[in-house]
Amino acid sequence: MKEWIMNNPIELAVIAIIIIGVCLLIYKDRKDVLYKAALMAVAKAQLAWGSDVGKLKFAEVYAYLKTNYPVITFFISSALLTKIIEDALEELKRLIEAKAKKNEKNEEENDELVTTLLKQIASGSIPTTTSDSSPEA
Repeated sequence: MKEWIMNNPIELAVIAIIIIGVCLLIYKDRKDVLYKAALMAVAKAQLAWGSDVGKLKFAEVYAYLKTNYPVITFFISSALLTKIIEDALEELKRLIEAKAKKNEKNEEENDELVTTLLKQIASGSIPTTTSDSSPEA
């Protein structure tokens, strides 16, 4: 084996490049999967633990990713995994805010519709069910 390595350095370099390329492809392809898993794990930890226990939730999510995605997490640094978890947390916060704004907007739109409808009914421009059922002469 040692002799083959010494006699075939070009082939060895090609094999090394192919292995590195495959590892990079796995990493790039699976980083998105890892991010989505981190988002899900952050959401579950948030539901399970609530607030004021950020370090505990972080540890739970970190352990979940390391346990369930050992091949992917083997190829990335601890700092990058931490960044993925933090990014997932920021995305979760953004999603919660967007949902709250949407609900708030819907409530405001509903309030406006109800107010407009009440004004129209009060002004007589929209007949009510009682005025529809009364016979007109």
